[in-house]
Amino acid sequence: MAIREFLLFVLTATLGGMFLCSANDLITIFVAPKSFSLCSYLLSGYTKKDVRSNEATMKYLLISKQPNSRF
Repeated sequence: MAIREFLLFVLTATLGGMFLCSANDLITIFVAPKSFSLCSYLLSGYTKKDVRSNEATMKYLLISKQPNSRF
């Protein structure tokens, strides 16, 4: 596995969480969780050849999708 990609995903998720904690305006409050959740999706399916990873990713995508979401 490529360790650079993994570390990039973890770093981006961490930055999204840090931006959310220090948010002062509405746009930051909206963008930071999106950054965090996108990296969470990518990290849950990081090992593509593992069946459990694929199952976890599908469950995460299906359960976390909100019906009234615009994205």
